[in-house]
Amino acid sequence: MRHVSMIALMWALLLAWAGDTQAQAPRIAVFALNCFVPRTRGLHTRAALEGTITFAQRSVPFAARCVNGPSASLFPAVQGSDGPVQALAVVVVTSLEDEERQVVAQNRCQAGGRNGFLTFRCSASEAHGGEVEILVSIAPPPLEGTAEGALPE
Repeated sequence: MRHVSMIALMWALLLAWAGDTQAQAPRIAVFALNCFVPRTRGLHTRAALEGTITFAQRSVPFAARCVNGPSASLFPAVQGSDGPVQALAVVVVTSLEDEERQVVAQNRCQAGGRNGFLTFRCSASEAHGGEVEILVSIAPPPLEGTAEGALPE
């Protein structure tokens, strides 16, 4: 069941990338933060994420939160003019909470990348759960010197 959401997200990325693009259209970027419901009854997963995308032309901070499900947080718009991704840094604090929102277990995880793609998981507790899954995928910028990034004929 967990892989279904990631597979659907990747298909959406591929289908959107195959569509028509305009010269100054935003780049395709996919972001997901999913808090999985623990198997132990009465426990809940909560996560807070902060990240930074460093492009050749600018740095873009972003943040997201989730509780027992997918995050509704929006990912920042990414433009072709931002240039290639030079670095991607993400920090997430995952908490396992009881019914009174008291923290039972907590973990801080961080990850980074350089090519615009990052996926990892962070668990608050190995024994009791409190797991989150993170995905960031940013398409490369259009090729320079060509209309809409298309290859010359």
